[in-house]
Amino acid sequence: MNCLENLIGLSDCVDSTAPFLINDIGIDANQMRELMDASYANVDAFFTANRRTASRLLESDLYGRVPSQMKSQSVLEGNTVGMYPDQRKQFSGSGISGIKHRVYNDSNFLKIRIKEIRLFTDHDGDVDVKIYNVTTGQEVGSVTVACEAGKIASTQCDVEVQSLRQDLDIFIGYDVAGITSYNAGNYGKFCCGNSFRSGWCTFQSATIESPFTSSEIKGANYSPGLTYDYEIVCDNLQWFCTHRSLFGMAMAYKTAISILENAMDSGGQFSNQKTTNYEKNANRLETFTAHYNDQISKSLRSVRFPRNQCFQCNTITEVTNRLPG
Repeated sequence: MNCLENLIGLSDCVDSTAPFLINDIGIDANQMRELMDASYANVDAFFTANRRTASRLLESDLYGRVPSQMKSQSVLEGNTVGMYPDQRKQFSGSGISGIKHRVYNDSNFLKIRIKEIRLFTDHDGDVDVKIYNVTTGQEVGSVTVACEAGKIASTQCDVEVQSLRQDLDIFIGYDVAGITSYNAGNYGKFCCGNSFRSGWCTFQSATIESPFTSSEIKGANYSPGLTYDYEIVCDNLQWFCTHRSLFGMAMAYKTAISILENAMDSGGQFSNQKTTNYEKNANRLETFTAHYNDQISKSLRSVRFPRNQCFQCNTITEVTNRLPG
């Protein structure tokens, strides 16, 4: 559920204490019971499904209506941490070993995506690579890599961690006990122009212990055969979420539109919604659509867009980062 979806509730049913109720624009549970078909177990299920659809359409509509303000969806693309040098250097140890990755961020709504994880080991079998948000101590992902001794094994993934206007530390690693690996050369070169310590990120070979917070990380001079690809993208929905109360009425009308469209398109060929009530529903749909367009336009005029990496043009740069080892 995104922040737009939970803006809307239904009196005496789903989320009846939400900031906005769909009842306020003239749709109640009794009407929905008449509009829904047999594919829905009850009114709650019907309302929830249409609310979810409406939230996604509203999110897409917000992006489509402000293209001139949203200058960038991606901050860093196609980046790799670590490399495998020609000269192999074996490592064995114990505990959880890997890489600490810091994202520097004080003004943007961002998220880092881990796209692919690779391991180079002398191990045959599955290895579970854990991803921790060490700012909060939470495990945010687990990726299984099917290793084959003496070969680089890889698994594609899509693990996201949010960085909302504050620095983010994550740790990517695995329990190395009983696993011999080949040290990754720890050279990372990725998009961004000038060479500096890091435009957005720094990296450190490290170990970690429970409870998996920053205080439990210790630097290391090796990386246990681990490399990975990542990108940093703008999380513009989270920026809109800070202004979500402005979009409450728009969300209510968008949900109503979804409900009526669902009713008019579903059911049998001669259902009440397609015959007796079709003209009435079509008129209501036209009215709700006009109110929706009016509400979203008013809301967007009330928003002051920031000037940062995600909402203004930025030149492409290149950053070179090195890990010890």
